[in-house]
Amino acid sequence: MMDSFIKRCRAFTRVEPCLRCGIALLVSAMLFAGCGREDGGRKSEHQPVPLFSEKKGILLPAEMKRLLGVETAQVTEKAVRWHFEKPAQVYRAANGSEPAAAVVLLNENETAALRTGGSIILNAGGDSAIEIHAALVRFDATASAALGQVEALIEFPDAERRWQRGDSLTATFAGSRTNLALAAPESAVIRVVGGAFVYVAKGEHFVRAAVKSGATANGWVEITNGLLVGDLVAAKGAGELWMIELSALKGGTPCCPVETKKSEK
Repeated sequence: MMDSFIKRCRAFTRVEPCLRCGIALLVSAMLFAGCGREDGGRKSEHQPVPLFSEKKGILLPAEMKRLLGVETAQVTEKAVRWHFEKPAQVYRAANGSEPAAAVVLLNENETAALRTGGSIILNAGGDSAIEIHAALVRFDATASAALGQVEALIEFPDAERRWQRGDSLTATFAGSRTNLALAAPESAVIRVVGGAFVYVAKGEHFVRAAVKSGATANGWVEITNGLLVGDLVAAKGAGELWMIELSALKGGTPCCPVETKKSEK
């Protein structure tokens, strides 16, 4: 059973890095120990075991909440510095003293908040996660008529000529203004290939909710869609909740039984 869980944990790390995989394995062992059976082989109905339901989310008993270290925080309004990320494509490789250059498509609102000469962070992604400091050189509105967007031209140093024409990067732009925005603890947001989500507390249940995020500041992240002021989210232990749900969705383990439907009782 533990080998099966380890395989699931490894599969999970390919989707989202498991920052506390060792802790999760230990907790899994605790959960497994708590999922014993009563005399006669019948499973106990009084074990502090998390139950998962696709409609209700994860039912987390108080004892398991303590073991997993799950703590909640309230979604509130915070002053966050405006910034956003966009895909960038290299259109010119570095050549001698000439820097490399990339292009990013922006909408009119994004363009209005930026100034030429401003600093930009380019991220190469992948395992290396290389960050490159770049500069916004100019805007080109010739694509605006056809695409409804403006091209932002970016230059960046590349003495080693690592980036060639057509390579993809991610550009992070930071504006000068600060917004009062709906925000949740950054630790509450789980990011996967398909987007981002949080776990919202609904009584004794934790329900996964898809969110769209924006700027980050001082450990808080702007939430542009998916939450309301006053919502309680799992600020600590969100990764463990995701592993519980992932285990149940992948077939279930002794630590994560699927909640029995009334019709099946």
